Amino acid sequence: MNIYTEAAALESQNRAFAIAMITESKGSTPRSKARMLVRDDGTTVGTIGGGAAELFVIKQSLEAIQEGTSRSCHYGLREDLGGSMICGGALQFFIDVQTPGAALLLIGAGHVNQAVARLAARTGFTITVADDRENLLKEELFPTNSTLVYGETLEEAVGKVSINENTYILVATGSEDKTALRCSLKHKVPYLGMLGSKRKVASLKKDLALEGFSRENLDRVISPSGLDIGAETPDEIAVSLVSQMMMTRSGTTGKSLYKKSRQIIVVRGAGDIASGTIARLHRAGYKVLALETEQPTVIRRTVAFADAVRNGEMIVEELKARRAVTADEVRMILGEEDIAVAADPEGRLIGELRPAAVIDAILAKKNLGTNRSMAKVTIALGPGFSAGDDVHYVVETMRGHTLGQIIDKGPASPDTKIPGSIEGYTEERILRAPADGEVKVMKDISSLVTKGETVAIVGGVELPATLTGMIRGMILDGTVVKKGMKMGDVDPRGERANYTNISDKAYAIAGSVLEILLREGICP
Repeated sequence: MNIYTEAAALESQNRAFAIAMITESKGSTPRSKARMLVRDDGTTVGTIGGGAAELFVIKQSLEAIQEGTSRSCHYGLREDLGGSMICGGALQFFIDVQTPGAALLLIGAGHVNQAVARLAARTGFTITVADDRENLLKEELFPTNSTLVYGETLEEAVGKVSINENTYILVATGSEDKTALRCSLKHKVPYLGMLGSKRKVASLKKDLALEGFSRENLDRVISPSGLDIGAETPDEIAVSLVSQMMMTRSGTTGKSLYKKSRQIIVVRGAGDIASGTIARLHRAGYKVLALETEQPTVIRRTVAFADAVRNGEMIVEELKARRAVTADEVRMILGEEDIAVAADPEGRLIGELRPAAVIDAILAKKNLGTNRSMAKVTIALGPGFSAGDDVHYVVETMRGHTLGQIIDKGPASPDTKIPGSIEGYTEERILRAPADGEVKVMKDISSLVTKGETVAIVGGVELPATLTGMIRGMILDGTVVKKGMKMGDVDPRGERANYTNISDKAYAIAGSVLEILLREGICP
């Protein structure tokens, strides 16, 4: 049997095989030029000289077929176990693997499957059509080289088709879908679609469950099949269906490339509350860019990404943020699955990157320039904004029953200027600058302090601890501040205070932001 005739036959059957050939021989060898075809079951056509070398190449070929990758291999000839090969030379082989393309079995030869066959054949699928209606199985209705299979019954027709793990199946019989599904569910295939209403499919699944098919098996049936593109005609439906099959074959999402390229979310601010939103969105799969000032005045620095501006990078809860300057640097960092942070308080990068959403998380208690024209969806955290006017949505940031409330009209609760209570302490927790000037930190974050102990010196004036506890937040050493400015806080819980994890409040707000994005169809 000629190996190329067999190769053509295997290709028509959509079976994998390899052709092994000698590419170099040294010393005494039984053959210097030879080829051998190895099927996926280990059987062969032709020979490369027999003996241990041939067994070695068959083993190598089967491994290469399994991996789907061609390879080269070397074999040093020696006396084999049977004593029939005493050559002492060496052979170099190249194993050329031919993997099968995706096969498409169309069960039913009606108008939709005719349109599907025409399009699928042009996208690399090998077409087989099975039906018990001989009058529909006409060569002129299907692409050249399609295999048309007729049976007295549909079950007979499908039974004649070789189905394997590379076979995609689409059921569109009209009246014999249950039979078609019954036959198809016996096979492990990457795609099993069926045309039909939800009600019809649910009824068929119920009947097949009574026949013994498991829920897990029945859940493999994709119906309604296809992508949502408003398809109505057979050709339009074919585009929808084949697109879904290609998506499955390539392992991609099927999302719009235009939208995919724009799914950047910009968060204005990178303080502790903003970082909750940044972290949650990043973990959900969004590409997040945070915009900060050149000299951030963040207090809870250990749980804020803002310090990436100064240090080049910042890690919070094992998430890395890196500083970017240009739009290209932003894209590079996001492409490497990190968070990008830029010193850009004016938001110039927003115009360049055209993000899907902009979130104002500065928490300045007033609007510093965010507006609805910046993106399809704009969200503001806390007071200072009116949903429907300044931005599309506002998220409540005041602790209590309404924390995280999504507001689509009007403002959040007004600023009470009273910090949240921890063990009964509110304003007492806050460390405020006693004078204008540069900060010299004496007790940084995580330090345990007693009331009255000096924690910083500002412009030559000492700042005493207002409480006994742990320094949970402290502005960066060397920062220039104004008198009365918030520059730190003391947690009265002392050693029980958590200064390394993003707060529950920040994550509660972040959950509402994520809900808004998903509601608006902005997916990762």
